[in-house]
Amino acid sequence: MAYFAAAAALTLVLLVGCAGRLDPVEPGDGDVSGPEWQVTPRRGVGAADTTHLARLTSVTVEDHDGFDRLTATYAGQRPGYFVANSGSEADEDSRTTLRIVLDHVTGHTGRELGPDLKTIQEVHQHPAVGQVIETTVRVAGAGPGMALPFRVGLSTGGFYVDVAHADRLTVPVRQTES
Repeated sequence: MAYFAAAAALTLVLLVGCAGRLDPVEPGDGDVSGPEWQVTPRRGVGAADTTHLARLTSVTVEDHDGFDRLTATYAGQRPGYFVANSGSEADEDSRTTLRIVLDHVTGHTGRELGPDLKTIQEVHQHPAVGQVIETTVRVAGAGPGMALPFRVGLSTGGFYVDVAHADRLTVPVRQTES
């Protein structure tokens, strides 16, 4: 009986210890139907603070099976983040804007990327204001009044946002106010 109690206690410790962890998603994971894919704003508190800043080292954009991925790599402590769709309407080209804000971070900013991928069309990294770096991402394929779901993840030295390809969705997602 003591064996079962110990096994149950160990299982509970493992479940509680892993509950808040975000594991990196493998690049070939093309399923965009899980609960992690949403249009609602996402926020995460980082380990970086006003005295221990993260240093942004690069921003890259890549096409994957079923989604496009923007990755921000950094050195030092993990920055806090906020990711949300900006506005509620797609423009005349059915593009919307995804807003990504990293907090307690420094680094080279003011860059423009024009990856012209299936979903991520443009990336504009605004100049840092204080310890905040904002990046806006032009996203194609949402359709009028719609938004494409995204997911957020963390890996060692990296933060990523995956934006679903419109043709991989089985149900359209109505945009919500952010």
